Amino acid sequence: MTETTTKLKEILAEKPDAFLEALAEEHQVSMQAVLHSLPEGLYRAAAGEHFMALMEDLPNWGTMRIICSTPDMVYEVASSFPEGSVSRGFYNLKSTNGFSGHIKEDACKEIGFLRRPFFGKETACIMLLNAKGDCYLKVFLGRNEDRSLKQDQLEKLEALCEKFAANYPQ
Repeated sequence: MTETTTKLKEILAEKPDAFLEALAEEHQVSMQAVLHSLPEGLYRAAAGEHFMALMEDLPNWGTMRIICSTPDMVYEVASSFPEGSVSRGFYNLKSTNGFSGHIKEDACKEIGFLRRPFFGKETACIMLLNAKGDCYLKVFLGRNEDRSLKQDQLEKLEALCEKFAANYPQ
């Protein structure tokens, strides 16, 4: 274990709701390194080879918060995840409103399942990470009017996590 990993584990043990991107930048590590430093049970990972199965499942989940971010901007949309198809190396999202675009089919090297407290509320999301360990897409579970997570989506997330992450080194 490196000195940086040890430090990240100490920070996240004390403050599991820390802003993860800021920790990655501050310690000059990938988002993946930060995620893998979270206390046990908050983050589980699966191989990117499950990308297509995930893409085929997400359109059935209902409205969620979909986030794409770069160091210079964060784009969010509350939407159902659109269906899509593969062409020319991209998974092409078929949507005329809300979230649409093209996701490079082989870019996903790890699918992350994050469930932790954040700003006093439980939060849960699916994250797609590339070969550099950067997160390029986050899909946060939807919330009820009382701000609690939608139970049906939480059950689907847990089922996918168990199915995909079972044989992946954590």
